[in-house]
Amino acid sequence: MKVSEILNDLVDEKIISILKVFVKEPSKNFYLKEISDLSKVSIATTFRLLKFFVEKKYIDEKSYGPQRLFSLSKSQKGKLIADAMSSRQKPLEVLMGYLSQVSGIIKVYLYGKVTEEAASLIILGDNVSPQAVEQAAKKLFEETGFQVKFMILSESQFEQMSKMGMYADERKQVYP
Repeated sequence: MKVSEILNDLVDEKIISILKVFVKEPSKNFYLKEISDLSKVSIATTFRLLKFFVEKKYIDEKSYGPQRLFSLSKSQKGKLIADAMSSRQKPLEVLMGYLSQVSGIIKVYLYGKVTEEAASLIILGDNVSPQAVEQAAKKLFEETGFQVKFMILSESQFEQMSKMGMYADERKQVYP
């Protein structure tokens, strides 16, 4: 079981939602209302939890007159929070480990936008077993809840389809 799964079981979802805001952009300063809006937690609850986080030095607070800005602490506590929370945001690294065991894969591209729940992949290779890739995707989903959609192509098919303009969305090579 992962640290992030244990945190989800033990910690109130509102706390997780607020901390996610900071972990996604660790160097950014946020206003109270902004944190409340992004986390979908009421302003009163957000304020109460931020007071606690500041007191415990997980979050830094800066005051500029009546305005208050909050950011993830640069202390060891802030780093630990970021590490624990971000472990759930690395499912593609886990998947690349699984796919490295599948023979015939030459390259893997992310296609389109990656969300917290899913990603689409284009897998290039020769004689790649769709069942092996499906098994890796299923294992990842069972462990993390992250869903992967994929298409397996040869390099020549991919090049021809690219020339035809069939891959207009953003793509990024993630393997090797």
